[in-house]
Amino acid sequence: MLDDEAIVPELDRQLRHIYMPFKALEWVRVSLAKHEVSGNPKQPARTPGYGRINNWCGSLDFELENGKYSMGYVSRRDIADSIRRLDFTVVPPDDEKIKSYDAFMSGKGFNPD
Repeated sequence: MLDDEAIVPELDRQLRHIYMPFKALEWVRVSLAKHEVSGNPKQPARTPGYGRINNWCGSLDFELENGKYSMGYVSRRDIADSIRRLDFTVVPPDDEKIKSYDAFMSGKGFNPD
């Protein structure tokens, strides 16, 4: 980077590509390792360390939850496939898509009424 600053925008593009798969992996890792919700250390995870065998592929499924609701399940296979499918030749997610994804993951705007 010190020799060629033109690499910085390309690194930013690639970080946008890996943002969502990495975020899902981070949420599973924090739940397993710390038994809490990622980004909210005072919120205990509902099902830390609980993995179910996926009936379709035999991989372990982990629940993604943010303390307010379950966001679904992610399997080890899903994470590996999302990394394998990375295509740095396509347009990466824009700021609005990343912001929307972060809001979904954090549960902002959720009313349990």
